[in-house]
Amino acid sequence: MGELRPLVGPLIEAMTTNELFEAAVEVMIDILSNYSDFLTQDHCATLHSLLESPWSRERYRRLVVDGDFDFDSTQFGHLLLAFGDAKMDALMQDNSGRSNDILSSICGLLGAPEPPVADNKIFVPAVEFWSSFIEVMTDTVYSEDASNRDWARKSMDLVFRAISLSWEKIIYPPPDIFNSWDSADRVGFMDARKDVADLLQASFTLLGPRLVSMFVDAMLKCLGEASWAHLEAVAFCLGALADCLCGDGDNDALLEPVFSPMLFNAIAPSHKAMPSRTRQTCSSLIEKYAEYFERHPSVLPHALNLLFTILGDPQMAPTASKSIHSLCCSCRAHLGTEVGAFMHQYEGLASAQVLDCSTSERIIGAVAAVLQSLDREEERASGLRCLLGFVNDDVRRSCEMAAAPGAAQGTQPCIKADRCALGGPGIDPALHVALRGLRCLVSMGKGLQAPIDGPVDLESEGGFASLSPQKDSTMWQLQETVMAMVMQIRETFPSSGEVVETICNMLRTGFSETGPGLFVLEPEKVCNYLTSHGLGVPRIGGVVSTACSFICSLSTRASTAGSLEGIRANMLSWVISILQQLPSRPIPSSVLELAIS
Repeated sequence: MGELRPLVGPLIEAMTTNELFEAAVEVMIDILSNYSDFLTQDHCATLHSLLESPWSRERYRRLVVDGDFDFDSTQFGHLLLAFGDAKMDALMQDNSGRSNDILSSICGLLGAPEPPVADNKIFVPAVEFWSSFIEVMTDTVYSEDASNRDWARKSMDLVFRAISLSWEKIIYPPPDIFNSWDSADRVGFMDARKDVADLLQASFTLLGPRLVSMFVDAMLKCLGEASWAHLEAVAFCLGALADCLCGDGDNDALLEPVFSPMLFNAIAPSHKAMPSRTRQTCSSLIEKYAEYFERHPSVLPHALNLLFTILGDPQMAPTASKSIHSLCCSCRAHLGTEVGAFMHQYEGLASAQVLDCSTSERIIGAVAAVLQSLDREEERASGLRCLLGFVNDDVRRSCEMAAAPGAAQGTQPCIKADRCALGGPGIDPALHVALRGLRCLVSMGKGLQAPIDGPVDLESEGGFASLSPQKDSTMWQLQETVMAMVMQIRETFPSSGEVVETICNMLRTGFSETGPGLFVLEPEKVCNYLTSHGLGVPRIGGVVSTACSFICSLSTRASTAGSLEGIRANMLSWVISILQQLPSRPIPSSVLELAIS
């Protein structure tokens, strides 16, 4: 390539000629992107001078001020980005005005008119440039041999400006404009928002509290001015920073104005002016900042009251239920006194039949998580009995619908029957309701699992004997209720693979527990249920896989008697019988795994 160096000068000159601009710029971009080491210092100086010339300023004005996104204008923007990328280190650490001017021009590309969709093809590449810039700068600033960091303040100011321009470009346009875009433009816009979220996360190490303060101030301003489109974008950006902020609580003081009555009142259904999209994005902040609420339990009642209030709105229910579930799981230790209120609110919503299946699952799981934190066994059992009552309503209803299929025709099992994750327009309504009941049991089981970071009794001997409830005790009766519901659904829908799989998922929730609980069933019960399945049962592989997990869970506990050996023997006999029923074909790996274990 060395013999081509004399051609670079004429190539740079050719870029200023209208007739040769397109071809010359394309070649130069390729050189800068892939062969920048090929350029001499004189070449780079000539290019730098060209990008400061009146010719360059005119093209830049057309692109950034006039919003001219013709091919030539966009190519000029890519040329500027390619030069900045090739000379990034030098531009970053040079305090001269010339380098600052180039970086400022690259920053200005983010402010080009029009949303980042079909026409504005320069925004996303500009965001990617600043993401790379931040990555290189972070490595340089925090490297051990960085002796002179006077340039860092200038570069940080440029990064801050780039972020300020970026987040304002991801504001949703008015609905009539957004709805006029084709699917490709909508996907492109959403991808651009994700790119900005990545940019924010990358910049947090450099900007920290300064970055948070900018968005907090912007949120308060938007709330005061009822600027809903801007508020949605600010809330989206704060949500993107959640993982950066929630860990140690160092920035909690900055977040305090965000989670305040000012925001909660604006989100409330009584405040009808806020559009649904803004309400959803703001509500999702509560879920993303669950760790903040765990550290500040005094704010929890305000947040949860709001979330339960908006559960009745079908558009808001998914977001609200996710936030409720996240808060209850993270902050369960602070919510024991609220169990009764949660039950009452859920009962009213369930009776009104305004909740879809996924929402019901999440709320049931959320309340179960709070029940898990209660110290008094009687209170926990009372709450579990109430939750099982809700589930039993679905079980009873599904069996009644299955017994009279003609009467069930046209019945809507949930408010989102056609779009529900449990099926669709073709699923049997009775089966739909049964699956919802089972999935609520799974959600209860997960909610009742002890937190991973909870206390561990190192002196406990473990063993199923210490975990199994005494016969006729309250917990034993509740477990009998669970198994009765499971068997009723299993017998009513014997050909449903979804039923078999969901019951197995429910059983699994108790396998990893080290303390007594509703789904920590007696091993004999689990063994008897699993071994009742023959080869012809739908999804028998899932049953065998569950049996393998069950056997593994036994091996991690202290053996209490010969009963565990009897269980292992029964499981082995069962798997051998399945092997004997198999035709002449390769044995499924799940069966082999169980036989080996």
